[in-house]
Amino acid sequence: MACGRRTNPHLTAFLTLQTIPVYPGYIPDRPSALNLLADLKKNNGPNDGGVVVENFYCFSHGSVLGLADGKDTLVAYLYSTEVALGLGNYYVPRTGIQLAHPYRFVFLDGCETATSVLWPQAFGIPARITVTDLTSAPSVYFDHPQAFVGWRTKVPFAQGQEWDDYGKTLELFFENWMLGYPLAQCIYVASDRNSLDPVTGQKLKRPLPVEKNRDLWANIGGIPQRIDYLPLSYGILKVFGYVGITANGYDPNY
Repeated sequence: MACGRRTNPHLTAFLTLQTIPVYPGYIPDRPSALNLLADLKKNNGPNDGGVVVENFYCFSHGSVLGLADGKDTLVAYLYSTEVALGLGNYYVPRTGIQLAHPYRFVFLDGCETATSVLWPQAFGIPARITVTDLTSAPSVYFDHPQAFVGWRTKVPFAQGQEWDDYGKTLELFFENWMLGYPLAQCIYVASDRNSLDPVTGQKLKRPLPVEKNRDLWANIGGIPQRIDYLPLSYGILKVFGYVGITANGYDPNY
């Protein structure tokens, strides 16, 4: 399980829920996952040292209900309800929507994390934000751009050398993000097999596993399969919130 958290528009750190302990952000067990939740909750409280965490990336096995390491008996895992309650972002019938700690940008890079609104809501991110919401009707819900990125479907899970290959894709995604390009452009570049590795200048070997790249990802959920046996619903990426968000603001042309 590999994840990352960001404390402001200029600084990003990465954490990971996965099975390779030498990688930064490695989360090996349940206590470490709960420590991660404690970090995610930092919101300039009396014991937070002035830290506000409002951006998060995680690469892991996933579902509507949780993030996990994918082992037969789960060792490192975190539930969406734990995040919602921990951050204070949830719905109460008598009082309505509670948003104690809404996040700015979240990318849960795992199967079915965007199948429903549970994960976006856990991070306090609405299903849709328009540029009109941001410019004409600011409110408690739309006082700044927000976006959640996840997968509506099952997607391949990196194995062996694919870890490094996919790492190059993420490097390109976040390089464009930190250079100020809108989220939509970051996704487009990281999904294009003709995009170039920023270090080697070679084409990406494992771009984002969207439908058009299914021939480059011949497995689903870590299980090798023949290409013609893969599910028809393959690699559907979903964005909640505003797709024109940037690292430091937003592009109004989306």
